[in-house]
Amino acid sequence: MANAYVANIPGNAVYVINVQTNKVIGKLSVPLPFGIALSPNLKVVYVTSQSSNRVWVFNASTRKLIRKIQVGKSPQGIVVTPNGHRIWLANSGDNTVSVINAQTNKVIHTLPTGQTPSQLAVSPGGRFVYVSNSGSNSVSVFRTLTQRKIATIPVGSAPGHIAFTPSGTRAYVLNTGSNSISVIRTSTLREISRFNVGSAGSRDPYGIAVSTSGRNLFVTMFLDSLLSISIPSNKIVRRIIFSDETTGSKAPLGIAVRRNRIYMVASANDQVEVRAVPSLKVVATIQVPHTLESEQGLQEITVG
Repeated sequence: MANAYVANIPGNAVYVINVQTNKVIGKLSVPLPFGIALSPNLKVVYVTSQSSNRVWVFNASTRKLIRKIQVGKSPQGIVVTPNGHRIWLANSGDNTVSVINAQTNKVIHTLPTGQTPSQLAVSPGGRFVYVSNSGSNSVSVFRTLTQRKIATIPVGSAPGHIAFTPSGTRAYVLNTGSNSISVIRTSTLREISRFNVGSAGSRDPYGIAVSTSGRNLFVTMFLDSLLSISIPSNKIVRRIIFSDETTGSKAPLGIAVRRNRIYMVASANDQVEVRAVPSLKVVATIQVPHTLESEQGLQEITVG
């Protein structure tokens, strides 16, 4: 069964949404959760806990805790390789990544990165892991088979989320500090272009996802909008602004794509908004529980 998982960071919870019914069906209790990743068979959920410096491992069906794995300081982004054998995560407080054996749930390598690694993405074929170093404006590239760093690629200011095209020929790095996206050619491990996504009254890019067709990038701008960007022209073809009396600000953050649907976190409304691709029309709005202490706490989302 396919589900979406959305982290409510101050609420110490990851909420589980059934993507067929678009209803919240449960939650995983995790202190200060951040990154969420799923095993390829969708049977296991991995959540990084920034306050406990652990990865919390859950059975997806029963939502029962299986294991807590000690990692580095302030873990954030997390990914699972396509074969399900390894879990990689960024320890933002240690300037390292941890590599976990998924069969034993034990850390097998701790590898240095740049400063303040925050997000990761694994290439479609599973051969490489890209890590954004928000404190040193670079991306570290590791070969998954050998766990060796093979490149450090300069990008824009405070890089965050990374997304690959389905073919794996391009990686798109969202530079949150400079309102731009760096385009990396994966065959040469070089930035081949960089383009702006901010405009007057529109800044703070946060989430990025590529359509399943590979034709469009979708980017959330935290203060006010959702962008659709054409690949490979890198032109903004649509900007949906959430700043009038009808739509409200919404404060969009995490974004994920599954088939012909976009799942966008609207943190100001404590909602997940589901939009159809390519029309970008809203097809469902899912209210996510919150407490007074965790209002506007929704941030990361993963769908599988």
